[in-house]
Amino acid sequence: MKLEEAPTVGHARPYPDGVDAPYWEGLNAGELRVQRCQSCSSWQWPPVWRCPDCGAWELAWQAVPATGSVFSWTRTWQAFAPALQSVVPFVTVLVELPHLGGRRLLGMLVDDEAGLNIGAPVVGIIQPPGAKNPGQAILRWRLAAPAG
Repeated sequence: MKLEEAPTVGHARPYPDGVDAPYWEGLNAGELRVQRCQSCSSWQWPPVWRCPDCGAWELAWQAVPATGSVFSWTRTWQAFAPALQSVVPFVTVLVELPHLGGRRLLGMLVDDEAGLNIGAPVVGIIQPPGAKNPGQAILRWRLAAPAG
């Protein structure tokens, strides 16, 4: 699936309590932001109000590289929402971010699937708001070019 064809389905906006609003603001600004405890430096994903590691309330959002490796993946063959009817099958990847203490983010894989396997390097691509995702940028994943 091409990036411009990738639809948005479901929750593509901040939660009502706003705990993840900086993540979405970051995508709209063209960067991936992840929450980090200012007391113990542990990375948090999904976002929280209080650090589960040390109990501190001082959490900040930092811009981080959108790079990682495929921890797991699945191919969806059936359109479980009308917006997906024209794009099935598609691949969803669970991406491990080793530079963030192994935190994992989920997202749709776009473009070429050649070389897709567990451990394959991926890079995050920010899909700007458009007809398929009105008003909100979305993080997608693309297989990284092989090293060498």
